[in-house]
Amino acid sequence: MSVVKIAKIQGNLHVPNPSDTIAMLTSVIPDTMQITWKKNSEYQMQFEAYNNGSDAYSMLSPGNMVEKNGQWFVIKHPKAGWSGNLETTSIVATHISSEINRIRIYGDDAPTDFGSYDHAGKSQSVTSVSNGNAETAVSVSINDIMQWAFGNQQDRWGITYQIIGNFNSHMVVSPYASGSGKDIISRILSSWTDVVFWPDNLNLRIYSYDEFYKDRGHRLDYLHDTDTITLEYDTTDMVNAARLVGTTQESGGSQSTYYFAPFYFVDEESRKRWGLYEGDDITSDTITDKEQMKAYAGTQFKPNPDVSLELTAIDWQAIPGDLVRVEIKPANYVTQTGVVGIVSYPDSAANKTTVTLNSNLQTILDYQRGQQAELKSYRDSTRDMIINAQFNSQAQTTWNETEVKAFDSSKRS
Repeated sequence: MSVVKIAKIQGNLHVPNPSDTIAMLTSVIPDTMQITWKKNSEYQMQFEAYNNGSDAYSMLSPGNMVEKNGQWFVIKHPKAGWSGNLETTSIVATHISSEINRIRIYGDDAPTDFGSYDHAGKSQSVTSVSNGNAETAVSVSINDIMQWAFGNQQDRWGITYQIIGNFNSHMVVSPYASGSGKDIISRILSSWTDVVFWPDNLNLRIYSYDEFYKDRGHRLDYLHDTDTITLEYDTTDMVNAARLVGTTQESGGSQSTYYFAPFYFVDEESRKRWGLYEGDDITSDTITDKEQMKAYAGTQFKPNPDVSLELTAIDWQAIPGDLVRVEIKPANYVTQTGVVGIVSYPDSAANKTTVTLNSNLQTILDYQRGQQAELKSYRDSTRDMIINAQFNSQAQTTWNETEVKAFDSSKRS
């Protein structure tokens, strides 16, 4: 049996509470219940329910929420159908944290007079128009941006935030520019590449790599804990070399000059490992130092191929951020890598959980070592077979009586 809570909330966005209308939906078809999570990109639920005449079934409409394992999801795409005298509704619902896309945060680049409207932003009555549109890079912390965007959103939207782990300040272009709540999170993810956004309902949690990925001693052995593993390379989007162009300065009159001449730059480690992959120009309107430009290019390059490592789990509860040891004995492959994607069927006895593992450089190198070990084993076994065959062809030095007579007859004839 598959059961979910369903809620119709009153007022602005918030996690459902006893003041809202809440019912228990008991007509979910168990094998259809699916929860999908992908690091920093996707978190949703989908299922199908049949009409059992309950109030809960009648609440399967856009904007209402369903809950599973303590997390709330907002119904986005209900689709009703009828077959064989049975009415069913299929549901796609996104995690409640994705609703921050409904929120607009206004910065000094978009002064706004809110009048009597309730808004967490700073009300500014400005009639002058700025002719400047320059974007500047500012040294900021993640907390600076989160506090500016979400620090005053608890009363209005029920939103809080946590920063879990240690982060250095970064140079970010226009960190306080206006945008949606989703834009703000995307700004952080693009500026701090080791960040993991893993919300708990409307508690927006930002994790460092070390705080998110934890070794809990779990291991997955092929044919024991998983019966299907796929490992796929894709070099399509690789880039490890480009022309770098920094910002300019006025040198008198209408002429501009570069702070440093545009130059060609190669990630030598990537080139030695994979060969040369040249990309489009990498430009910056703020960088004035050549070494800083190289560092910036390093964040824009894609120096390693994409690697898709997926498996089906047998009697194993996948955990986001779990560091697991994976072994494929037939391929001599052993690595430790993190869970970055899960498709689970929490109420199904037939469907297996699919797990996606982190495609980092170590995963690639471990696979290459396994391939080299397998090739060496094949070469060694082939060499041994050849040696044994040669030895066996020369090893027979004693003849029996029949062989002697046959040889003697051949010589006499």
